[in-house]
Amino acid sequence: MSYFSHSRTEILPFVPEGIEDALDIGCGEGRFGDALQNACGCRVTGVEPSPTAAAQAQTRLYRVLCSSAEGCLSSMDGKFDVIFFNDVLEHLLDPWAQLHECRRLLRPHGGSIIASLPNFRFLFALQEIMLRRDFPYQDSGIFDRTHVRFFTTKSMIRLFEESGFVVERCEGINGLTSRRYTWANRLTFRRFEDLLFPQYVVLAQPR
Repeated sequence: MSYFSHSRTEILPFVPEGIEDALDIGCGEGRFGDALQNACGCRVTGVEPSPTAAAQAQTRLYRVLCSSAEGCLSSMDGKFDVIFFNDVLEHLLDPWAQLHECRRLLRPHGGSIIASLPNFRFLFALQEIMLRRDFPYQDSGIFDRTHVRFFTTKSMIRLFEESGFVVERCEGINGLTSRRYTWANRLTFRRFEDLLFPQYVVLAQPR
């Protein structure tokens, strides 16, 4: 599947009810936004720096801006119920500044940011680093060669708090589900539960 064509339907359970306007930063070909519009009956504005992907997104979403987050957030107008960053913040040089800019674009009293971020403490990532003593740059995933920031659950929460938000939820997705991992998690009293998830979803609201 193309880097830009994931529908990311695992994000939908985190979406608040009753949203009308959403902003999807790094919307790719617009497949997540399309699923969101169908599920919630809302309007989705997408932001996508790839011209090819943005053209595809334009056929699916309410509106699409062909731009990077850094290139458009400071000049955008309008108010949104939710702003999405699906595996985007780790690609930004200054995600703190972009999150702070989003505060102006959220509707007062209930506007939210929903972001998925790769978890650098994922078991298989630590295995590469600690056991194999390697950092294998790849085309996607935790070792994506275009990542410029790396996060654990603690630093994800700190990123949002330092940007003026309160984190309401921080939950792992797409985790390891085999019986041996489930039992290991129970036997260690869930102390290392974050090792089982390659990604976390953060739901945050302005402070």
